[in-house]
Amino acid sequence: MTAPSSPRSTPPPAPSPGGARPPIEPRFFARAAVDAPLVLGLEGRSVTGRAVNLSEGGVHALLVEAVPAGSLALVEIDLPGEAAPTTGVAEIVWCRPEGTPDLPHAVGLAYVELEDPDAESIRRYVERCEPLFWE
Repeated sequence: MTAPSSPRSTPPPAPSPGGARPPIEPRFFARAAVDAPLVLGLEGRSVTGRAVNLSEGGVHALLVEAVPAGSLALVEIDLPGEAAPTTGVAEIVWCRPEGTPDLPHAVGLAYVELEDPDAESIRRYVERCEPLFWE
């Protein structure tokens, strides 16, 4: 995992007129550890797993099966303390064998579409948690 760059002085991209955010930089936002159920809708099938950490830019998760890097997936996460699941479209940036016997595949997801209410849900969750840092 690469170290995040220093905080930027520019704000995140503004939502488009339709309400969806443009693609965003995964390390621009604060990130927090999480242990939450996750489902990827991918190529007509559902792949289950657990979110390990997340930000408004993306998610690190463990999955029951490998998924192809470069694909787009609908991501649904049941965040603790939130009334409804958060959903967004993310690119599968990488997938590799690591994790647990039940969830043997780690995946990095970068949001390419995230509606404002879902971004707010993630932001609220991250603000309630201890932030993660990389060296």
